[in-house]
Amino acid sequence: MLASEENLATNFTLLELRAALQARSEEVFHGGVVVGAVLLPMKALQTLRRLLEKILPTKEDARPKEVDRVGFGMLLMHLRPKACLAFEGSSSSMNEELVAFMSSAELLGGGIQYYSGVRRMDPIFHRTPPHFPTTSLHISPPPRFTFAEVFAGIGGFRLGLEPLGGRCVFASEIDPAARASYEGCFGPEFVHGDICDMYTEHLPGFDLLTAGFPCQPFSTRGDQKGLAEPRGQLYLELVRLLRAKCPRAFLFENVPNLVLMEGGTIQRKEEHNRRSDAVSVTAGKTLELILGAFKDCGYCVTWKLLDARHWLPQYRERVYIVGFRSDLTQGTFSSFLDTFWDSFQPSSVQAAKTVRDIMEPKDKVHGVGVFLTEQQWKKVKEQSANALNQRMLTLDDKCPTLISSYHNHTSLTTKFVSEEQDGTAREIPRFLTPRECARLMGFPESFPVPKPEDEVKRAQFYHQIGNAVCPPVIQSIAERMLGAPCFTQS
Repeated sequence: MLASEENLATNFTLLELRAALQARSEEVFHGGVVVGAVLLPMKALQTLRRLLEKILPTKEDARPKEVDRVGFGMLLMHLRPKACLAFEGSSSSMNEELVAFMSSAELLGGGIQYYSGVRRMDPIFHRTPPHFPTTSLHISPPPRFTFAEVFAGIGGFRLGLEPLGGRCVFASEIDPAARASYEGCFGPEFVHGDICDMYTEHLPGFDLLTAGFPCQPFSTRGDQKGLAEPRGQLYLELVRLLRAKCPRAFLFENVPNLVLMEGGTIQRKEEHNRRSDAVSVTAGKTLELILGAFKDCGYCVTWKLLDARHWLPQYRERVYIVGFRSDLTQGTFSSFLDTFWDSFQPSSVQAAKTVRDIMEPKDKVHGVGVFLTEQQWKKVKEQSANALNQRMLTLDDKCPTLISSYHNHTSLTTKFVSEEQDGTAREIPRFLTPRECARLMGFPESFPVPKPEDEVKRAQFYHQIGNAVCPPVIQSIAERMLGAPCFTQS
């Protein structure tokens, strides 16, 4: 993407632009994933891109996040993390071809320079930093606490926290379709794009940081590259926010396989039975490293595997990580922390319903994408000929974990509805409707789902709801967190 020249830093002299970029790159480092940009002559852009494609693992790593025209025949190329790493360190540790290119590029006019820490949403380029209304914080009654929602998805944390008196002051979500769904429920005032593009100095303060940081690198349904994948490093953006904004507490969520990576263990009441709760859990090296990074920010940290089946008609186990700022804990806090998860024993949580209880009446079930076509049904039968009944939901039980690929009929994890709520058998099974999926996740009826005729948004929503967090679980954990000294005492 090449930005238009009139929106960028054309009022600088080249010397002033270089000085501004250098000053930005020397600012206090609070952590986060590696970001940076290369200032180079326009005619050298394609050569640099081809070189990065040659030395980096994938073409995606080499593709710029954005290329800005800055005048003087110069461009600023915003890099992805692995491309940044190619420029980090001393010239002796850099790729020889890259070092040679940086030297030869000077002959093209203007020279070339890498600036670590330069982010896209920078006033240097006449880009307006995120704007956050302040008037909503002065309404009556005042909020019980404020929070930020990072990797926000469609707002599951917000739905769990607002009923407790929380007020969102900032949300970040990189996916445009998910942001559109978020805005459809909450409005556009506080939700912004990629957190990696923003400087913490432009963000408001908040009491609680929440995040469902990306799970794909840790999930059993992915390639499980963990911290070796750029998305696996995004927990460092939470580190950056914790160090810079120092909220009172945080609440993060991720998939259970994060616990198992690099030597973790989970023992259950009944071996190989995913429906039973874990009785003994040991974190592997990956989770221990992540927890250590949060502790180093000055927080007392605790975590637990919880299954949403105790709140909702869905088997959905996730790891929840909770932290409280160490300097705000006092007195008997260690006792509070030791007993924190006692409130979440199955007997203490309201009994959840079954799939049938969340189903829409059959006269309300309509719209594109809900019904299997004859061709899709034929494919399902061929694929699961000997176990077709295992592809059907048991309506008087709970639903298996809803995942982002649920709407894919060829996925063996996708379960179909073979009868309607009133027991009417279907000739051809169907998917759960968007509203039924939202109910399975504990989203309120007020949360808007795509219209029946909007095929694109419906397909996007199935993906979004499968990636969401469950608001009732978030609400239960946060309610317990609000009893900590850092919230009850000023």
